Amino acid sequence: MDVWSCQYTSLGVQTMRTATYDGQDILDAFAEEKVLTREQLLNKLGCSWMTAWRLLKGQGYLTSYNHNARYYALSSVPRFNDHGLWSYRRARFSQYGTLSGTIVGLVCHSEAGLYAKELQQHLQVNVRPTLSRLARSSSLSRHRLAGRFLYLDSHPERAHKQLENRSTETTPEPELPPLPDPATIIALLVERIKTPDVGPELITRRLRRRGLPMSRAQTRAVFAHYGLTQKKALI
Repeated sequence: MDVWSCQYTSLGVQTMRTATYDGQDILDAFAEEKVLTREQLLNKLGCSWMTAWRLLKGQGYLTSYNHNARYYALSSVPRFNDHGLWSYRRARFSQYGTLSGTIVGLVCHSEAGLYAKELQQHLQVNVRPTLSRLARSSSLSRHRLAGRFLYLDSHPERAHKQLENRSTETTPEPELPPLPDPATIIALLVERIKTPDVGPELITRRLRRRGLPMSRAQTRAVFAHYGLTQKKALI
């Protein structure tokens, strides 16, 4: 077990007394509170910051990504969620460490990139200044989509895949034209019953030859409305 010493002077007396600290002292300091500030930790230990830091390092520790890394927690304490995040009261921690590292980690592990608003919802801090800096330093890439910047992986191939996934998510399904009049629908369905293996294009041509003003889009709309496929018969 690592042991660290701390010297102090009592009431101006020049003789020095040495106190020793080990890993159990740091565990005891966090026994009542899962998260401590630097000042709280020093008050509990009664030693210098250098000694406290060495004890923290020996056990493993995290600093909060908010409040300028003011809060400390032992690395064995957090129970991270699916995004690698954990919060305790006002303090927020990440398995990626700093705010910059967390933003890069979340963006790079996302399937479709992330907007600033989405990151802010996850992290509950203002991410825009950090995002701008990360984009300028090429730690992340970004693409303007629907009037907003979508933040992506810095590697072009991965970023391209993320952008494709996001475009698929946000692209609305094409609207089908309105259904034709009932008489035309009946004529189409009768033709479909006669030839269940025929597709929309051929049925459209047959109806046109009979003088019905039918478009391919309208035929596809009828097929979609009734759940028809090329091999699905009506009876």
